[in-house]
Amino acid sequence: MLTRVLLMLFAAFSLATAQAQSADKAKADTATATTPLETYTGTYSSPELPVQIDVQLEKGKLQAQATGQPAFTLEAAGKHEFRYAPAKVVMVFDPEKKQLTLQQGGKSFVFVR
Repeated sequence: MLTRVLLMLFAAFSLATAQAQSADKAKADTATATTPLETYTGTYSSPELPVQIDVQLEKGKLQAQATGQPAFTLEAAGKHEFRYAPAKVVMVFDPEKKQLTLQQGGKSFVFVR
C-alpha cells in the first residue's frame, strides 16, 4: 500500500515538473519570438569589469563569449532574458538602451554596446 502511494506521488510530481518545464519553455519561446535575436548581438563592455562580452548569433542561437573565455550558448528564459545554467549566468538585455545586465553570484553588472 505504501509503495502504491509513493508511486502515485512520484507520478504526480513528475507530471507537475514536466508541465512546469513546458510552460517555462513556451513562455521563453513566446518572449523571444517577438524580438529578433539579431537585436541582442554586438560587443558589450562595462567600466566595472575589465572584460568585453561578445554576443553573436550562431546556427539560430545566441552565443556569448567573454574576453579570454570559451563561447557558450544562451537559452531563452523570458522577455529579453537568457541563461547559461551551468555557470548560473543570467543576461537581461535592454535593446532600447543597447545594454545588457549580467547577473551571476548575487551580483549584477551593466554592459553597454
